[in-house]
Amino acid sequence: SRKTKGGVKTDIPCITVFVAKKKKLSELKPSEVIPTEIDGMVTDVIQAKFKALGCLPAKQKIKSGWVPGGDRTAKWRPAPGGVSVGHPDITAGTLGGWVYKEGKFYILSNNHVLANCNEAEIGDSIYQPGVYDGGTEADKIAELSDYVTLDFSGGNNEVDCAIAEALDPDDVDVQIADLTSKVKYITNAVLGMPTTKSGRTSGITEGPVDITNLTAEVSYPGGRVATFIHQIGIATDNYLAAGDSGSLMLQKVDGEPDT
Repeated sequence: SRKTKGGVKTDIPCITVFVAKKKKLSELKPSEVIPTEIDGMVTDVIQAKFKALGCLPAKQKIKSGWVPGGDRTAKWRPAPGGVSVGHPDITAGTLGGWVYKEGKFYILSNNHVLANCNEAEIGDSIYQPGVYDGGTEADKIAELSDYVTLDFSGGNNEVDCAIAEALDPDDVDVQIADLTSKVKYITNAVLGMPTTKSGRTSGITEGPVDITNLTAEVSYPGGRVATFIHQIGIATDNYLAAGDSGSLMLQKVDGEPDT
């Protein structure tokens, strides 16, 4: 990441250390003091907490075929990425993208959106829109197929993701709401890389990659905490909001209208 001085981001590379609460040096035990440098790299201490996003209420509307600026909490057929989706036992998150596997077509989102933090069963219904947005069994778009188990026992996690097989591939639109370019490839994040995302709640937002190789403790419902390693940090205000969970982070490419 880059060091922040007086609230202003500099070009100085640094190791960022997140703490629950910053204290004066005189209030810290010797073992709690973060050195100003580690192996020749300056450090930067930032007060912050991480939590899995919840969602916000909205009314359901029924739509057919995405239109720019459409209601992301509505029922869409076909449903693009960036709209409301969820397991019946959660509120609502975001349909992120798609997976093709062994001739079958799946939707992609977070474990805590599609698999209810490991508590769902394979074959469970997935609604579009999610329950919080008025979704019912009549709005079933897919069935839970697989997920990466979240470790809440102190082990390391790298992803929070799940897939659900679409009941009818024609009910899912392989575009992302309000983005005209297609998802073309997977790449590695680097500092300063311009990014965008399309989410259920905050829509299209943009911001550069501020931190790479981030380790963070993320709070989940029920007082559970999961440690994530090898993560990407975006420090832009309002880049994500409650209900955006599952959104794909996309690199903005020069010469492309969107991504």
